[in-house]
Amino acid sequence: VTNIATASDRCVFPAELVYRSLRNELTRGAHPRMPRNCVVQPQGHLGALPKSATVERLDAQELRDYLRIPKGSSPRIVVGAGYVQPRKGVDLFVQTALHFRQRFGEDFRFLWVGEGYKPDTDVHCSVWVKDSIRRAGLENHLFMLESQSDLDVVFGLADVFYLSSRLDPFPNVVIDALAAGVPVVCFDRATGCADFLAEHRAPAYVAGYLDTADAAQGIQKCLDAEWLRQFRPGPGIVREELDIERYAAFVEDQAREACRAREEQDRQAEVL
Repeated sequence: VTNIATASDRCVFPAELVYRSLRNELTRGAHPRMPRNCVVQPQGHLGALPKSATVERLDAQELRDYLRIPKGSSPRIVVGAGYVQPRKGVDLFVQTALHFRQRFGEDFRFLWVGEGYKPDTDVHCSVWVKDSIRRAGLENHLFMLESQSDLDVVFGLADVFYLSSRLDPFPNVVIDALAAGVPVVCFDRATGCADFLAEHRAPAYVAGYLDTADAAQGIQKCLDAEWLRQFRPGPGIVREELDIERYAAFVEDQAREACRAREEQDRQAEVL
């Protein structure tokens, strides 16, 4: 990444956290240098993605059946998403579910949506996730679901979106959650969206770094409608701060500025 950034005329980062990572990398080498071609701008919200011909999605009733929700019952539903790997913190997702049950009772479901959960063949991550779910006694509370063509139905049932990643620049799924009116819980210093959520008073709880007990507390807070009233509505934040057309225009302006800077460099070189 450092080679790409230093070779580029302009490098647009989605969050200050990611930019700081590059800056730290460049300033601690044998020949430290400060990047001067970098700007920070979160990406815009894509209202719809192309439908996949190979990935199906469950409808609302199928999803309730998958989560073993009895008819007439309305447990709180916490959603996580992403490829099943250590960076995404799937193990932290399980730990948080255990904390949540110990502190707040049995009336909940945690749902992870994403590819890569293969406990019969993946000995690096999936096998341990499955074993942790079993040992924690969470088989009726935590469910792993393969990737869906979209998350509209999932967010329609979700009460909270929980980003359990150890490191995640500014995942689109957080923006999708806000657009759907679903509050977000994430870790401080683990994702670039944490600063954005705080700065824009988004309906969110930023837990201490990898503190799963604090994350469980944050999820409980996000289930409190009265507590959520202090924040701006998520859909409004997306419309005002994360418009895809404004983002595209910003990137286009950066490209034009890069072209002007390159022309000036060429002119000066010719003069010299």
